[in-house]
Amino acid sequence: MELGNWVEKTPLPPVLDLLLAKKTPKFFEINSKIECHIGQCVNCETRSQRNITRIVMIKFVKYLTAIALLASVSASAGETKKTETAAACAKSECTQKQLTLKIDGAACEATCASLDKVLTSLEGVKAESCSKSHITKVTYDSAKVKPAQVFAAFKKAGVKVEGQQIELAVNGMACGSCSSKVSKALTKLDGVLNGAACHQSKKATVLFDPAKLKSEQIVAAINKTGFKVATDAPAAN
Repeated sequence: MELGNWVEKTPLPPVLDLLLAKKTPKFFEINSKIECHIGQCVNCETRSQRNITRIVMIKFVKYLTAIALLASVSASAGETKKTETAAACAKSECTQKQLTLKIDGAACEATCASLDKVLTSLEGVKAESCSKSHITKVTYDSAKVKPAQVFAAFKKAGVKVEGQQIELAVNGMACGSCSSKVSKALTKLDGVLNGAACHQSKKATVLFDPAKLKSEQIVAAINKTGFKVATDAPAAN
């Protein structure tokens, strides 16, 4: 079989693997004599030899082009996957809510453990109860579960919720009179069980009855004092 025909009929991968692996000696330093190694056709003088070289090099360029295209497609697919993952994470973060609840002071360690078990049985819910502080922190996915279901879980566990607690960052408080003004505005609200602001921490902590008061009303009451709840404060639940 002529070398030209052999090159044309030989599949690309074996030929190009030979070239890429540099198994053909002195690929760019070729004698004029044609031997069985494809690479030795680079400096050939006869027309047939130059044609063979042309065929080899065209296939070589096509192979490299294919590799570049595959790499590009792979990179594009990777970026698309990253974008989709980031979008999913952003969506998840938007639906993640948190409740901080004050529970019955009689709740012991065993009761708290039982409560957490009931709460986490709900899809998308994580819970952590402390028998010392009598605080239960609940993180839930609002796309999967509603606050009413969370409160129903407390009732199912036999634990009384005394109130919901929120902590808000407040801008503008500079001294004791500033924090006192905010605290007074909070305690005037019907449904607030305990409300206090601190100018040093720049925060207001409020314990309230969620059946009587919404956290949005608390935010509005603080803003009316002339001090403003930070725009990046956690969303009210």
